Amino acid sequence: MRYKTYHKNQATLFIASRVWILALLFLSLISVSNTQAQINESDLKAAFIFNFTRFVTWPVKQTSLTQENKDFVIGLLGDNAFSESLNDLVRGEKVDRKPLIVRQIKKPADAADCDIVFIPQSHEDELQATLSITKGKPILVIGDTAQMANDGCIIAFDRKDRKVKIVVNLEAVEQSNLKISSKLLRLSKLVR
Repeated sequence: MRYKTYHKNQATLFIASRVWILALLFLSLISVSNTQAQINESDLKAAFIFNFTRFVTWPVKQTSLTQENKDFVIGLLGDNAFSESLNDLVRGEKVDRKPLIVRQIKKPADAADCDIVFIPQSHEDELQATLSITKGKPILVIGDTAQMANDGCIIAFDRKDRKVKIVVNLEAVEQSNLKISSKLLRLSKLVR
């Protein structure tokens, strides 16, 4: 009887993981319209950023979290159109038993206190300053354009043909000491 339960649980986990892969793939292929759509680009980016917490592993003892700050922080550089959507998505959620919060950050130096940092295209001129703050630290830096991955972001969004896809910079991943799930890597364009 125990053997059957084990295989049933294993099959359930297998099916659940496949559903997540298909959901992520579906999200990456959704067309984004310039006008109002059921899922607009801002909501899609918010969903991606939230779901990255499920496909990225942070080192246990080397997170940017201090004893005083026990939250898992997603920092949004400047004003972002999707901060409200992201706040709604993360409300009540946790990463490694730490409450997930969204924080607006005003300058690149604030990125040091985050676990994830999103840099919008409107703040692309602050990319290198942000990367110098986060270099060698387990902070997932996400850029708004594919070029930002080539410039050093760990993950970036690539908008082509009204679709949003993911680009992963493998060299930046290695330097950050983060682990990205092979499931996410298979769905991404990889650069060095």
